[in-house]
Formats: sequence, C-alpha cells, structure tokens
Amino acid sequence: MESSLNRSSISTTSKYVLFDIAGQKYALALEDVVEVIWMVALTSTPAHHDHIEGVINLRGTILPILNLRRMLNLPPTTYGLNHRILVVRTGERTLGFVVDAVAQVEEYTREQVDAPREFDMSLSFVNGLIKQQNQIIFCVDLSKLISANDVSTAAEMTQRVTAAISIEKRTT
Repeated sequence: MESSLNRSSISTTSKYVLFDIAGQKYALALEDVVEVIWMVALTSTPAHHDHIEGVINLRGTILPILNLRRMLNLPPTTYGLNHRILVVRTGERTLGFVVDAVAQVEEYTREQVDAPREFDMSLSFVNGLIKQQNQIIFCVDLSKLISANDVSTAAEMTQRVTAAISIEKRTT
C-alpha cells in the first residue's frame, strides 16, 4: 500500500540548547548536551593544555572542562557563580564547557536554520545560522569544534586525576 504522504512536505525540527558567551548567542544540538550545571570550583591540573581549563568532580566522576572562550578566540573572563557548565558528550567522552549563560531549549525547523556562508575559515565549527529578532545564533557542530587531540588530552587527564585520587584513597 502506497502512502499518500509527500515526504518532502514533512518539516523536520531539531532542538537546540541556546547559550551565550561574550555577548554572542550559540546553539548546540540537544542530543549533544547531557546536562547544564551551576558553576563550581575548577581544579587546575599540573600540566598546561591550551584548551583544558581544569577538572571538576561531578557526582564522583572526574569531568574535564574545556576553555570554550580560548577555542573561539574570545577574551578571557573571571568565572563567577552565575556562569554555567554545559556537560556535553562527544563520541564516548563526556566533557564540560563554561558558558556565560544558558537561555533555553528551542526547537527550529530545517527552514529556520540557514547553511553557513563560507566567509571565515575560523568558523568551520558552525554548521548553521539561525536569524532570530535582530541577532544571529551560530549552530555549533561539536565534532568540528572539539579536535580529536582535545578529546584525547582530556581523556588522558581524566585518567591521571582518577588514578591520583585512587592512590590517595588507598593511602589514607
């Protein structure tokens, strides 16, 4: 039995978590976001990595926090209690980003998300543009924003911190 539905007329929608960094709005696909938490103290790590800000203990799991401002070439800021941490999943790894604010979850149709223009190679992590009121929201492709090296470094750091905690627990 053939369906009378014209599949091309079906409008698909996607949900995005909208967040703000340095006055610019960004959107991340909801399926990439595990949760949003209030800012907590970050623990610095002995080894310096360009994109890794530190780690936090999230309910017994060591979570690396990447510096999204540095990744986006934005000026640094002092984090405060009003900042949020976006906990995201990329492949098999869970990571966090500090953002200035998380606005809401919004649903957009395919027609509302424009293809990015090839105007700046530094924005290769942008996979769409949403025009809303008098602003443009950049849709972030997490797999293009976070390099394999960042994920590997974060995983290695997590293992080291977890091992150090395990050794400390055994000696006390």
